[in-house]
Amino acid sequence: MIVVGTPPDRTPGNAPEADTTLRSVIGELLAERSVSRVAHESDVPGKLRSLGIRPCAEPGAPSPVLSVHRSDAAARTDYYFFYNQGVVSPENEPRTLFEPATGEPVDREFSLEGRGRPYLLDAWSGKIHPLVNYASNGERVTLRIRLARDNAALIALGEDPNRFGVPPPEVHATKTSAEDAVMDPGGVAIRASKAGTYTTSLSNGRTVRSVIGSVPSAIDLTRAAWHLAVEDWQPANPYATTFGVAAAETRKAKAELDLKELKPWPEIPALRNVSGLGTYTTRVDLPAKWTAANGARLSLGEVFDTFTLTVNGRAVPIDQLAAEGDIGPYLKAGRNTIAVRVATTLNNRLAEIDDDVANRGLAQPYGLVGPVVLTPYGQAIVWSKAGR
Repeated sequence: MIVVGTPPDRTPGNAPEADTTLRSVIGELLAERSVSRVAHESDVPGKLRSLGIRPCAEPGAPSPVLSVHRSDAAARTDYYFFYNQGVVSPENEPRTLFEPATGEPVDREFSLEGRGRPYLLDAWSGKIHPLVNYASNGERVTLRIRLARDNAALIALGEDPNRFGVPPPEVHATKTSAEDAVMDPGGVAIRASKAGTYTTSLSNGRTVRSVIGSVPSAIDLTRAAWHLAVEDWQPANPYATTFGVAAAETRKAKAELDLKELKPWPEIPALRNVSGLGTYTTRVDLPAKWTAANGARLSLGEVFDTFTLTVNGRAVPIDQLAAEGDIGPYLKAGRNTIAVRVATTLNNRLAEIDDDVANRGLAQPYGLVGPVVLTPYGQAIVWSKAGR
């Protein structure tokens, strides 16, 4: 047992005799050899290590990420849930789970207890992806986890290669100087957003040096030309005096705007009190030499509230919290069309017609705000089943 901070010495109410009993019990508890004390919650991991207790999910460096581990012995599978709770503030305060968090993405190596191959269970897309950049010693698997603030990830370690219906490649990367290694049809590829020579160690003992040629620079789309088609949801009948089914009837007015830069709807005069749907569309021209070896990640920055993404007319699954994703398979040489459809709450419209809402003085920053950045990457195969 680990006691954090100052133990209690008072009982509820005015009962001095109970306080005395409590202090006696606490004293006996603290005298036990199995009980340790630390000043702050942040000291608990170090104390556990000093006691020889290793967590199932152990970060390579101090981390605000919380984890839960579940094991399915019959299926020979371990499941891990990770959640980035943010970083508590201010720094000199006791760190507990109940303090407000400020946001920083997390990029850490974690050592996970388990013997299987790792898989990402993508809750946003519903797809399962074998992970191919990890090290295993037979008892634990070490891999890198990237999480935006307030975001979560599901990782599974499965000993049966057919456990999830997506067999992993026979060989995987154990270390690479590139930004990442991913499963490619028939093999393993590395990715990098800058040209250069990259070294990758493979699980079959080989070391591969790969050259990624010219990669286009990142493209900031925040101040690109955007067209915004708005569907303004308004009450179809007088708001305060209509009841029953008629009170829920909605009139959807249309508006079209051409934007020179992205900003929240309350800062756009025509949309100051508008709630509803907004579809943002822009176009990006990629070089003629763009091939299947190229790709790109799209980061939308701040988006309020929920949204969908299409690229060249095809729906793209995208993380609603990180607001970023890989759109490489959807891009082509030449002109590409990106569309982001945002759905807002009804707060800002109600603030115009409902005094109670207006008195709260809260205008929500609807829309695609950004910064919106398209970051191209190059790709090189480091192992293929055909080439062995």
